[in-house]
Amino acid sequence: MEKNTQEVQLTVGKTALPDDHISFKDTTTNQERHFLRGGVGYTEVTKDPITPIRRHNDRLYTANDSEAFVNAINKCGAKPEEGVIFYVGEYGRNNTKITMFFDEKTRQERIALPLAISLEMKAIFLNRRGEPGIGEFDQKSLLKLFDTYPECFQNSGLLRGNIALIKMDRELKFESDLDPDNTTLMFADKNGAQISNLPKKLTLTLPFYEGSENKIRIEADFEVEMPKSQDEKPVFKIINVKHERTERDALAQEIATLKTKLPGWVFLNGKFSSNNQ
Repeated sequence: MEKNTQEVQLTVGKTALPDDHISFKDTTTNQERHFLRGGVGYTEVTKDPITPIRRHNDRLYTANDSEAFVNAINKCGAKPEEGVIFYVGEYGRNNTKITMFFDEKTRQERIALPLAISLEMKAIFLNRRGEPGIGEFDQKSLLKLFDTYPECFQNSGLLRGNIALIKMDRELKFESDLDPDNTTLMFADKNGAQISNLPKKLTLTLPFYEGSENKIRIEADFEVEMPKSQDEKPVFKIINVKHERTERDALAQEIATLKTKLPGWVFLNGKFSSNNQ
């Protein structure tokens, strides 16, 4: 071989070997020969120093948020003309994932972004039974929720004040039909009869995915489940009746943001399969 830069194609069947560096002994010259990958071809570098050898055909990174995902793609030198980005959302199952493959042909080296539900969404809309879209609280835990995430609720201060006013150790009565927009709780304290009005709808603005710069707006139902006996306490429920639609819209918003930060990349909505997965 006269030129050290001559390209050779080393293939198994129709698929180029994925290793960055390969070596073999030439039986004709009894010489050890070395090749480095370049695209789908290999360039002989037998006469050049090749240490250290970097093998990265099995790279698998996992990013915790969209910012880390973008930074990893740029840092690792991934090229949009060679790679591809898949995303899939199984709505209602909290199983949304984005995966970038360095090489669309081999789909081995990749960076994954398993979009995690934000702390705010979990705290507000995930109950003890693990049901998404339905948060259940007693008075104490609901007040703590407003104190922890006041920025998520419209008029959180007024709402917190009305709930804090309720005397849970008194006999409670409620009426939901007097006002189309509010549930009225009636109770007695040392000053006589008291009334606390609670809205039937709550407006929330919060991130759907952990670490996301995007925020979604949710119009949630706010319900009061009255106790069936004197030993029980009221249960306050915050319900997103459109949870799956909210998740779909949140993913679309996240993908739109990523497309602006990763120009030139092809985004495919769907699942992928490979013998290497």
